[in-house]
Formats: sequence, structure tokens, C-alpha cells
Amino acid sequence: MNKTLLVAVLFLIIGFGAGAFIYKNKKEPVEISNTQINSNQVAQNKLFALLDSFNDYPGHTFINNINTNLGLAVVQYPDEIPDIDKRGGGDGGRTMYAVYDYRDDKLYKDLGGYGLGGGEYPEGIINDHQILIVSNNDEISSKLVVQDFKNNTIQDLSIKLTPKNTIESGVAENGSMLFWIKGGTSIDGSYTLDTKTLELKKYR
Repeated sequence: MNKTLLVAVLFLIIGFGAGAFIYKNKKEPVEISNTQINSNQVAQNKLFALLDSFNDYPGHTFINNINTNLGLAVVQYPDEIPDIDKRGGGDGGRTMYAVYDYRDDKLYKDLGGYGLGGGEYPEGIINDHQILIVSNNDEISSKLVVQDFKNNTIQDLSIKLTPKNTIESGVAENGSMLFWIKGGTSIDGSYTLDTKTLELKKYR
């Protein structure tokens, strides 16, 4: 009987001690203010910041082309939209293009623009610093050029285009980029462009 009583007292002491230890070391919940939450959020990347700047004009921004090997995407966005658009009178503006480097969060803006008088628009990503551009003037004469991300023309490609021609490019890989020139539903020519030397060859 004495042993049973002794064991019961011993367990009572152990239980009381464990409970006191847990209570003493229990952490009280800490309230987090909205200011603290906002300060801990990751900064918005440059692409989403660009898209958000036109959130009042849905349908004006697009991602046209992505090269996952290089981590680059061609983005289409509007130039400044005049006040008339806010009254539903049409955009009346100009389509602009940028390249977004989504691995390093870099945005290269104003790489061509297209409006009623023609312009320049990217048709493919050549490498990590150059794109293929169609340069068009009032739909009368067009040409293909290689341009860098600073909007500098690097090389004119010796290909004549007509107003009916459209360009379709593949993803640059294995050191070359394949693209097609179409005239309506037919293919007028296929070409390969060396992504390093920019040497142009007729494919078919």
C-alpha cells in the first residue's frame, strides 16, 4: 500500500512539474500588422508592373513569343492611350514591344512599335541579346532586320518582302533559327539564321 501511494505521489509530482514547464515556456500569439505583412512581401517583378500599368485597358497587353531556353519573352503593350479611349472611342495609339528576361527580371522596352503608318515588330528571338524584326513602311516596302535589345539595327537581311508576306519563326536552338516567309496560304521561302554569326541561308 505504501508503495502504491509512493508511486502515485511520484507521478503527481512529475505531472505537475511537466505542466508547469510547458506553461512557463508557452509562447503567446503575436499579432502581425498589415504594415508588417506588406513589408515582407516580395517586390513585384518588372513584367507584372508593366501589365498592371495598363489594367484599365484590358486586351491591350499580350505575351507574343517565349524562348524557354533563353528565359526570354516578347511582350506587346500599348503606347500612351489618349483620353478619347477612356470614353470608348478606340485606342488611337500605337502598339509597342519589349523583351522580358524572366530569369533576371530585366525588361527591355520600346523594341519596335506599330501603328497606322507602319512600324517595326518582333517576329522571333534570335539569342540572348538580339531579335528578328520586320520593318514596314505604310505596307509598301518591308524588310527583315536583326536588332539588339537597345533598339539598334545590327544587320539588314537580304530578303525582299511584299505587303502580302507574313513571317513565322521557330524557336532558335542548336545555333540556328528557322523561319518561313508566307504569301497568303503558301510558303514563299524558308531560311535559317545562324544565331552567332547571323549568316543567312536558304533552307528550301
